[in-house]
Amino acid sequence: MKLSLSGRILQGSPTPLSPADFIHLARDTGFDLVELRADQVPVDSSEAELAALHRVLDDAGIGVSMLVIGGVAEVDSWIRVARALGVLNLRVNGTVDSIAAAADAMPADVRLVTQMHSGSSFENVAQSAANLTRIPSPRFGLMPEPANLLFAGERWSPELFAPLQERIYGCNAQSIALDPDSGNRVMMNDGRQIGYKRLDWRDNHDLDFPGFLAALRAVGYDDFINFIDPSDPGMSLQELAAGTAAYARECLAAV
Repeated sequence: MKLSLSGRILQGSPTPLSPADFIHLARDTGFDLVELRADQVPVDSSEAELAALHRVLDDAGIGVSMLVIGGVAEVDSWIRVARALGVLNLRVNGTVDSIAAAADAMPADVRLVTQMHSGSSFENVAQSAANLTRIPSPRFGLMPEPANLLFAGERWSPELFAPLQERIYGCNAQSIALDPDSGNRVMMNDGRQIGYKRLDWRDNHDLDFPGFLAALRAVGYDDFINFIDPSDPGMSLQELAAGTAAYARECLAAV
């Protein structure tokens, strides 16, 4: 599997990075790909700006796992950007019906992806499989994310992702553990509020990241894992990114 570094790592960071510097950070810390966000690559970027960014990616030997664009209604305006950067995946949010309509209209060289997320139409595997039957187009797929699936009560097994096997188009990951005493809460579809905390990857035994990877490999998934942890005030961006990549590669080697 390939490792992707999300632009979310810049969230809360006192160290601003240009898109080029972010790409170089990913390269220098052991990632194969980057996920780019709308504040890094605006939808109204000129052709010259996009060509320059493409050259930075090529020179660094870094690909783009996806563009995070927001609502599904904005898809059409992002296809030009995706093509200019050679990006296959556009990450969107929306209702099942709106995603189905957009997927039906997608060209063959671009597709839509959505993270399996608490409080969404894709909160757990059973709900996701049911809603995928309403979105039959292969131009749309899902991205499991272990923390949100932990909130939903899923447990890793070789059979877990079988109902989604043909429609897993990417994966996100962040180091979160359950913590009922935490003030950080996420709302589930059934009204429950789940407490959680962020941990260093090596300290997070609850998440069982190697087990998550093994469950993905059991259904033949071998694409990218995109790491979406925000910045940590206790370490530099370089330290966070490098530590994440090193840990991920150790886990991949073990499964």
